[in-house]
Amino acid sequence: MSRQASPIAVLYDGGCPFCLRSIRWLRHLDRYGRLEFLNARDWEPISRRFPRLDRQACLEEIHVVHPNGKILRGFDAYRSLARVLPGARLLAPLLHLPGIAQIGRPMARGFARHRMRIAFFGPGRFPGPKDS
Repeated sequence: MSRQASPIAVLYDGGCPFCLRSIRWLRHLDRYGRLEFLNARDWEPISRRFPRLDRQACLEEIHVVHPNGKILRGFDAYRSLARVLPGARLLAPLLHLPGIAQIGRPMARGFARHRMRIAFFGPGRFPGPKDS
């Protein structure tokens, strides 16, 4: 697969430990540099570049902006990333099975809403790749 001209922008809450761990995993899986990671807490440059995005929404749930301008959030964002990341491509077909989105979207919203309170994902309890 050839490298895209523009990266896929991934917006996340840089103040959320679980979000930072998720981004670390995505960086690890992004072997071809297809993703650009943007901390939604540094909003000014993001708002100039993506005026349609809402800061609070980006802090509450991961957002992805594709080079064609398509914006996805939560479950749909992760599902779209699974299609472009080599280490996650095996999951992509499963995430597109009938009925999965109807289950995955509310689950992802609920998880995002309570992510700061989920003690299970504290330091050392949810292993991820080491920082480069």
